[in-house]
Amino acid sequence: MTFEGSLALEHDVCEVQTIFGEGMGRKTEPDLEPLSKIIDELNDRFGYDLNDRDQMLFDQIETTWLADREVVDQARSNTLENFRLVFDRRFLSTVVGRMDDNDAIFKKILDDEELRQVLMDLYARRVYVRAREGAAR
Repeated sequence: MTFEGSLALEHDVCEVQTIFGEGMGRKTEPDLEPLSKIIDELNDRFGYDLNDRDQMLFDQIETTWLADREVVDQARSNTLENFRLVFDRRFLSTVVGRMDDNDAIFKKILDDEELRQVLMDLYARRVYVRAREGAAR
């Protein structure tokens, strides 16, 4: 035995500080852009003609990630950088798994590495922020 005595706290009110960078209670995530604006930017940047159907498909995929308990738990427990280690793999498996929904857009995502990276960056941040805000509850 190395100690014997009371473990009661001496103060009624204390501030808890963490040694870790981003904590659960810290709001450092940027505001999210509306998806329609992002679709317009993708069209301008890549010369595509993504439409409302494509936007709806992206909305559905984002909702799928936010309903995935593992994805949400990873977002809530990690920094965005560490979350990306899980999310980037999940992104590609989701795209491949949903190819039948809209073959043309998924072919573009798989064939165009720059588009794929832009979408992974976008959705990793969106899912991370929304999961940490409790949007998936």
